[in-house]
Order: sequence, then structure tokens, then C-alpha cells
Amino acid sequence: MSLRKLRRKSERRKKNIIAIGLIVAIALSVVIIEVIIWSNRSYSGQVWDINSSANTSLNTTPQNTTENGSTENQNLTEEKKPDLRVVGISVNTSDVIVGENISVSVDVKNAGEVNVSEVEVVVSAGSIVLYNDTINLSAGEEKEISCQWETSEVGDYEIEARVDAGDVVDEKNEDNNRDSVGVVVKKQIVEDVSDEFERKSFDILSGEAWYSDRFSIAPEGGPGYTYFEITRDSTHVYYLDVAIAGFRTKKVGNVASVEIPDGSIGGWNGRQCLKKKQSADTCIWNGPLIILNLEFSGHYLKVRDVNGNEDKASASDSRIKEVELDGIRVAEWPEELITFRSANGPKPDYLVPVDFEEVVGNQIYIYPMRWNPTTHKARVTTWIRFKITTD
Repeated sequence: MSLRKLRRKSERRKKNIIAIGLIVAIALSVVIIEVIIWSNRSYSGQVWDINSSANTSLNTTPQNTTENGSTENQNLTEEKKPDLRVVGISVNTSDVIVGENISVSVDVKNAGEVNVSEVEVVVSAGSIVLYNDTINLSAGEEKEISCQWETSEVGDYEIEARVDAGDVVDEKNEDNNRDSVGVVVKKQIVEDVSDEFERKSFDILSGEAWYSDRFSIAPEGGPGYTYFEITRDSTHVYYLDVAIAGFRTKKVGNVASVEIPDGSIGGWNGRQCLKKKQSADTCIWNGPLIILNLEFSGHYLKVRDVNGNEDKASASDSRIKEVELDGIRVAEWPEELITFRSANGPKPDYLVPVDFEEVVGNQIYIYPMRWNPTTHKARVTTWIRFKITTD
């Protein structure tokens, strides 16, 4: 190759190198400029999207547009408010006899973050206001409110407690300001006649004593003795009254048999097998027992005892719907009583039978005496009334 050709080739290589150098320099300059621009940006929540020429904002602060078109940031801090609650309501008993008192306890709380003053609290039973006053509650504070209700009318009631009863306070939650509890007020069923029930006579020779709340001399019983009566109150309601004139005890040593006058030929009812309940297999002790059977016959509702004595009331129905205790007079036996007990009977430490009465189908079992074989204490009934509903 000639010297001239070599020189030309060398000059072309120099030009190429210079061109490549210029390209690299330009590229580096662009990168440096971009870095300078990026480093000088203020971090206002903007982010550069390398895939787009548009900028995407990360500023998530809510803004309100004012009337003149400008914007302002909203205050994200939640407003603090009180939260008044009835935490609980309780009563000392949910089942009372009319005239008895019910004690009511209410717990109220301010579960919010703001103190409140003179907030109204109301406790009521139906339309009867039991408590109405104002209290102060600091944030997080809980208070107990107590009141009494002297019942005066029979019925089913809801005792309700309300805090902020007038709905005056602006709260976090307006749905937890009240709570209630149900109670039943019943009519007077049990009357205690212990002060009237006493020993009327005693024969030292026979060991026979007579106890009563009405008679000084024991009725002899027998066929002419009427101790139950049924009356019609309305189309579907009847009342059955059973009276026990008194109790006779006859002692053999330290053990007494207890009897009541009835309509049997012998005139006395006693030493019958008494159980805890009729469904039980074992006799607990021996004593008086009245069994009455209810039945419809012709146009009458009849009540009949095991000796054939009966009473009746006109009836237009044919089925007994319900028999329930409607009233009873009871008395404490005035002295310790040791009476006949079944040889294999248990020795419970409570009065047996469990109740003075038990209804099985259309039969009514009346236990005039409940006796405790362990403590030798007893209670008796001198009168009992049943409400019979028919259809």
C-alpha cells in the first residue's frame, strides 16, 4: 500500500474517534443536566414517571375549593365528643307481689373524650317515673344510680334507664343511651296467718290437741261437712275455694299423727302416703292429703273428693284449659312436731312435700301440711283458692 493511502485511512479513524467522543460527551452532558434538575427539585409529593412525560401527584391531603377557586387543606383530626352509655341495669328481684319494693341499680358511663355536665338520667317503669335527675360525667367516668319502686299495680313491666334522656348532648354514638329489664308484679297470693294460728285445746289424757285459726272446737267432719266450693266468675273462669278448719294431733309417745276434718265417714283425714311429688315412688311421711277431681258433666263443671262429696257450677265449655294457684293462707306450726315418717323414706332438710298444691291433669292434690323431718318444723295452709280457666 502506498504511503498516501495509509495517511488517508489514519485521518478517517481520527475523525471517527472524535465523532464518537462528541456523542459520548453530549450523552454525558444530558445525564448530568437531568441529575442536576432532579436534585434541585423540591419534594412536594410529586413523583417523576419515567414512562410518561406527565407528572403524577402523591399529595393525598384532601383539599376544599373555596369560592374564589383557591384550595385549602381539610383538618383530618376527628372532633372529640362524649359517648354516654347505659352500661347495665339490674333489679333485686324480677318477680314480686304487688305492694312490695323493687330495688333498681343503673350503671352509666361516659366512654367519650369530652366531659359533660348536667346530663339527664331517667329511670321508669312504663309511665311511672322512678328517677329523674342530672349528673356530671367526666371522660371515661362511670357512675351507679340507685332507686326504689314501691309497686302498686299488677302487671308485666319493663324498667328502662335512659341517659341523655332529652337527646341534648352531641355524641359519638346515639344508639347506646338506654337499657331495660323485665319484671312481673303479681297480686297478693300468700297471706301469713301465723299470728292467728294457735293451739285451741289440749286433752292431757288422750294427748289430743286442736289447732286452728278460726275455731275453738274442732268440727267433727263427716258427710255434712263442706270444705270446698266452686263458683263461676265469668264465661271461662271459675274459682275453687278449699278451707281447712284446723288440725288435730294425737300423740303416741313423742310421735304425733296429724289429721284434718273432712267429709269422710270417719270425719278425719290423716296418715296418708305423702310424697315429694305425685310422680315420686317413695312415701316421705304420713299425713293429711286432699284429692279433688274436676270434670264436666251435663251443663256443669263439678268438683268431687275421694269420698263422693261434690259441688258444681253451671258451665258452657267442655275442656279445662288451666288450673293455677290464686290465693293461699299459710301459718308456721307453733311448736316442734315429730310425726310419722315412712320407714324407708328420706330425711330431707326442707319442707316436704315441695308445695302445698300440685295439679296433675284434672286432679288437684292439696297438702295441708308441709313438714321438715330433720328440723321437725312445719307449715300449714288453712285456705287455698284455685283459678280454673276453661274453653
